[in-house]
Amino acid sequence: MPLSNLRPCKVLIAGGGISGLTLALSLEKHGVDYLLLEAYPDLAPRRGGGILVMPNGARILDQLGCYEDLYQRAGGSGVSRLYLRGPDGQVLATVDHTDKDLTERHGYPNIWVDRHHLLRTLHDHIADKSRILPNKRITTVHHLPDGVEITTADGSTYRGDILVGADGTHSTVRQAIVSRATALGLGKEYSEEEQIPSTYDCIFGLSSYHPGLAQEGEESTLQFILGDHQSYIVGTSGPTNRSWWFLFLNRGAIHHGAEIPKYDAADKARVLRAHASDQLTPTVTLADLMSAGPAETVYTPLREWVYSRWHLGRMGVVGDAAHKMTTVLGQGGNQAIESVAALTNSLVKGLANGGTGRMTGDEIEAMFEEMQVLRAPRARDMMEASGKKQRADAMETPELKHFSMHVFPKIIALGTFRRWKQYLAGAVSLRGLPIPYRKRVVPFDDEVERATEGLGRVEAKL
Repeated sequence: MPLSNLRPCKVLIAGGGISGLTLALSLEKHGVDYLLLEAYPDLAPRRGGGILVMPNGARILDQLGCYEDLYQRAGGSGVSRLYLRGPDGQVLATVDHTDKDLTERHGYPNIWVDRHHLLRTLHDHIADKSRILPNKRITTVHHLPDGVEITTADGSTYRGDILVGADGTHSTVRQAIVSRATALGLGKEYSEEEQIPSTYDCIFGLSSYHPGLAQEGEESTLQFILGDHQSYIVGTSGPTNRSWWFLFLNRGAIHHGAEIPKYDAADKARVLRAHASDQLTPTVTLADLMSAGPAETVYTPLREWVYSRWHLGRMGVVGDAAHKMTTVLGQGGNQAIESVAALTNSLVKGLANGGTGRMTGDEIEAMFEEMQVLRAPRARDMMEASGKKQRADAMETPELKHFSMHVFPKIIALGTFRRWKQYLAGAVSLRGLPIPYRKRVVPFDDEVERATEGLGRVEAKL
């Protein structure tokens, strides 16, 4: 139920991706006024490959009422087996029953879904669709003493108390923050674009299910395929006839900022031809997977960075506009969902405190700062862990090759669940919404805090 004692506030959201739609739904659930402006005409485009929704993201989606629908779109199954394969596709190790074990420990399995299925689920659960405006590309931002005014490419203007950039790697709102910081003499604190490093490229792929990637009876798998200065992640789902795959390639040099390459269709075709014979299993190559049915692919460089400043005045950013990481741990989207939850918590707390007037500029700055102080260390930890995992899978040194091929296969089951506990337990959730009951052995840290602080019943059994 929306909270009835909140001060008035209008939030402008730039971007209708995972971060933007999650924020829109979170604000609606709390009764906070907002407008979401998306540059493109389609709020759930059929592009972008797949996403592994992990328990830290799933719990927030469950609070928003989305999880069950998303689980059904995933074919009603979680990842049941994890594979580690060598460069020739041979199995080095497996971990069975990961869906049951992860659900028992943390309440949810890992589930594979198309990115557009996640977007569609979030969009479907937003009750008031009039607050979502497609074809609204932001061109200018004016930071006013008592608000923010934006202009879009069609000449429309919109005004709010706060502007949140959920608009991705090349965020327009981030650029507006840097521009204002420069005008205020704070440019050195905010101008970080040329420092951002990129070592790896990735082709994100979505293909039809290939039976050669899994054993009979396996509904959903997560497969890591080691390589020399490259690696793969392959996810499969028989019930949804999907294979999601990611080819990670070490570019051979670290580029920064404007030096980071941009790729076109010809570049992508060249790379796919060069890797067509890569063995995913002893009997299935990349070419075999792509020929299983229509394939959708995206070729992009990967960036690794957590900005030192996420906000200025009445403007702030979340998701890829605040923190970027390699894809190998599946935490990019899940971390974006966490940052949205943290922002919602801080905003709602500010709106619930003090009088009936609108939040002052100082209160808004404090709200954004609280969100960043909470989230930046965890986002940085995830970025660093993702980088280490990527370098191990790509066997970048003789030591990493020995570890990945000969040591990790012997400890993979214990190591994987320990690592997942480390990644999951510290996750944030929406403090203004109940946590649906999901029996689990390992509580999230904030569930213990809720019980300690007497914030109401913790729905998940501890």
